[in-house]
Amino acid sequence: MSSISRSIGDYLKETKSRASLAQFVDGNKEQTKLFIRQFDSETQATNNLVNKYAAQFKTTYPARKRVTGKQVNLGIIYAEARVERSIQIESYKALETGVSVAGRGTRGRISGNNGGSVEDTEDTEDTGDTEEVPEKASNGYNIIEGFNVFREEARTLAESQGLFINGNLQQLLQVYEVGESITRHIVT
Repeated sequence: MSSISRSIGDYLKETKSRASLAQFVDGNKEQTKLFIRQFDSETQATNNLVNKYAAQFKTTYPARKRVTGKQVNLGIIYAEARVERSIQIESYKALETGVSVAGRGTRGRISGNNGGSVEDTEDTEDTGDTEEVPEKASNGYNIIEGFNVFREEARTLAESQGLFINGNLQQLLQVYEVGESITRHIVT
């Protein structure tokens, strides 16, 4: 059962009278946005959310023959969710560029180039970004050293037992933080 279905079920159980999908959406905007932003159209999002509500309604109130309160207008909240999704996609693109630049710089330093040219490294992908990546973030964190430590730990774990997303979540989040730091520097 999805988290939105559980939340709808909890809402229906807690609401003694006049439960409606519109009230649920008003009370759970962020969770609703996370759910509906995956759909390509407002109609698809609305239909899917109504179906989830109807299924939970029938489970919560099995004696009722009609599903009440399933009308909802997702216009504004759907538009907000799509804008947030677009922003997230663009930030991932910026993160990818930053990590790629940092990776090339790191490989250059590791191979003894001391920050030499990109052509000397194994990855010669041109991202169009010629900005030098700093070794330290604005908060004092050494980006290159942190990346190297993570990479070695990840390689050791992967060789010995494999790299599992659930088991190595903290390390993966650290890489994400390194990428965020690089992205913030490149953007500013």
